[in-house]
Amino acid sequence: MGVSAKSLRVERIKSAAAREYLDRHHPLGAGNAAFIFAIGVFLDGRLLGVMTIGGPTTNNAGRAIDLRQHELFELRKMHLSDLLPRNSESRALSILVLLVRKHYPHVKAIITYCDTEEKAAAYKAAGWKPGRSQQYLREVKVGGRWLSVRDANRRGMTKQATEKRYESRCKWIYPLCPEVAALV
Repeated sequence: MGVSAKSLRVERIKSAAAREYLDRHHPLGAGNAAFIFAIGVFLDGRLLGVMTIGGPTTNNAGRAIDLRQHELFELRKMHLSDLLPRNSESRALSILVLLVRKHYPHVKAIITYCDTEEKAAAYKAAGWKPGRSQQYLREVKVGGRWLSVRDANRRGMTKQATEKRYESRCKWIYPLCPEVAALV
């Protein structure tokens, strides 16, 4: 019999270990965003996945579900290795929910964002609910070169854009209390 997702060990890890892992494996690296805690996903003692959790990155993230910033967590980054067994993502997400409920009882929901092209099967399997999809400006073309909006803004070049690329993202919500579940 093969290895199953139940053989995973999922637990909190140090921020430095999470950043190091994400810088090596996540397409966007660890990024600069601060996070409150990180979770490691281990198989046979090897760190093969990381999730980082922090406060919402936008001020109005909880508006649609009537929550204040301090009542909401955001799953900021998640990367799980392809070496992990099938269903590892949904198992890790389920354990994340258990850890938040245990250690942060004031938190009423967890949110995250996925590109709409992703099927988000792991979120669905772990009980997350889809929220609103939204388009956002991803890249701009300035002087024949594509730049991320962040880089263009930092250089003061956004208004010089001759073309724009948009991307669509879907918010996913895991309600942690009946009041929020009724709104999702």
